[in-house]
Amino acid sequence: MRPTSNPDGAKREWAVILCLTLLGGVIRLWGLGTLGLTHFDEGVYALAGLWPFTPGGLNRLDPSVVPYAPPGFPFLVGLAYSLLGVSDTAAILPSILLGTLTIPAGAWLARRTLGPGAGAASAAFLALSLAHVSFSRKALTDAPLGLVWLVVMLAGARMLERPGVVRAVILGALVGLAQNVKYNGWVTGTIVVLAGVSGVAGGWLRRDEPATSQPPWYRSLAYWSLSVGVAASLYLPWYSFVESHGGYSGLLAHHRSYVGGVDHWLPNLKQQLQQVASLSGGPVWSLMTWGVAVLAVLLSRPGSSAGIGGSVTTVLQRMAPLFCATLAFVLIPTLPWWLGFLACSTCLSVGSPGARVLACWWLILSVLTPFYHPYARLWLPLHLVGSLLCAGFLLSILRMPVLELNSHVGTTGSNKNWDRRAIGFLIILPFALLMQWRNPVRPWPVHSHFQGTSSIRSLASEVTELEQRKGLKNRGWLILARRPVAFYLMLNGQISFSLAPDLESIIENTTRWGIVDEAVTPIEPGTEEAARIQTTLDSTLDPLTWLDVDPGTARVGRPTRLNRLLILVPKASLRDER
Repeated sequence: MRPTSNPDGAKREWAVILCLTLLGGVIRLWGLGTLGLTHFDEGVYALAGLWPFTPGGLNRLDPSVVPYAPPGFPFLVGLAYSLLGVSDTAAILPSILLGTLTIPAGAWLARRTLGPGAGAASAAFLALSLAHVSFSRKALTDAPLGLVWLVVMLAGARMLERPGVVRAVILGALVGLAQNVKYNGWVTGTIVVLAGVSGVAGGWLRRDEPATSQPPWYRSLAYWSLSVGVAASLYLPWYSFVESHGGYSGLLAHHRSYVGGVDHWLPNLKQQLQQVASLSGGPVWSLMTWGVAVLAVLLSRPGSSAGIGGSVTTVLQRMAPLFCATLAFVLIPTLPWWLGFLACSTCLSVGSPGARVLACWWLILSVLTPFYHPYARLWLPLHLVGSLLCAGFLLSILRMPVLELNSHVGTTGSNKNWDRRAIGFLIILPFALLMQWRNPVRPWPVHSHFQGTSSIRSLASEVTELEQRKGLKNRGWLILARRPVAFYLMLNGQISFSLAPDLESIIENTTRWGIVDEAVTPIEPGTEEAARIQTTLDSTLDPLTWLDVDPGTARVGRPTRLNRLLILVPKASLRDER
């Protein structure tokens, strides 16, 4: 059974969640005018979003987007272009909006699963998660997928509680939507299925009587088959599109090239945990986040207060668990992930479908994610479940019998349940400390998450000026650079260019000038290519772009890096200058 609460308490908590959502929206919109496109994939989606202005519309979507993502996010970018005009701001806004909506969606799932107070706590953790804030300020698929992911988990919990035709259709439609946003969207359905299997297995182990609300097995099988059918039918149009533009087998081969073997799993996990620490904001930001979460829980419940009266010694004894939990959260940036071990320990023993969904969510992603190339953005779904697990952890601390917190804060667990959680936490804590000690990372400054990312926009203007000075109007350019360069040159509307497949095609061309991005193809000094460099244009790789270029930079104390665009002259121009 999911936790219940009185109506007045629910209204109060949702008021707190609304305030935290507004706070999260302001943080994500901060300095909107200084934001631009810098990540390679951002340029791909920004260009694919031009579908409303091409003959055939969405049916004529740029097929170059196929290796990167399904059409969900380019579709949203195209809608933003239609409403606001083509710009980098319009390409980023869908991610900001959906990233902000993730806050109430996560709060809804947490409150429904973990009880009153958990919604406010998870809203605080999500609103102030700098990793989520940073990805929400990029024109990438990850923040939109996070919102869809949470909604699928909500629908999955409802389906597990009481299967039915309507719930099966809703779940299938949402899984299909997730798969149309990102190629790993199918994992959401796998999580729900595993949660259902774990519930059945747990019932057998405990020899529970079947729940009266559960239909016979053959009807349940029909419901789940219906969900799969709906999801597949929604993804079928994109599957057909890919088949007609290179074939789906080629797409799968492309993605398999990023998957490592078992020997890559542990190094990738360590590297991804380092990325989590680097994006955490540091102890001061973590302390503020934890404090806001505690305050949100207390404000969300009418009349809630801790019974800590008595002598100084008694007060210190009663507040010690909360103090220790605060210290752990502040000093261990990866604590939200480690709390997943506690969630998995209750996967079979807890009867709540929502709790099993959270545990299976953490378990499946923790196993699968490190097999893939350690891009920091792939950890974002684990960031989301970590925020929910932190909310449950905080609530279990505040529900402790020793704190004697007013029972309105939530359903008070028994001493036995608390003892089990405390023992589990004390077991995982040394491992978390050891991992952090052996892989030390200095968190990047908070201001680095809000710095401007418009350097490529400025460079495009410089290229336009250079073309005018050199008289290159009719020659055109060959570009081997991050796709935002092409997007901004396209926006300028005065430059003719085409994308070069490799550096050799630029070197061998005798008439067209080239633009080479060192983040894509570095050129070694003293080579023939280096001799062709006419000038360089300096830009900055922001933290998230740099992490994708080199995932190991999480260990570096500097969150940004200087990057150059190299202007190469063609052979004919080189001979003329000589």
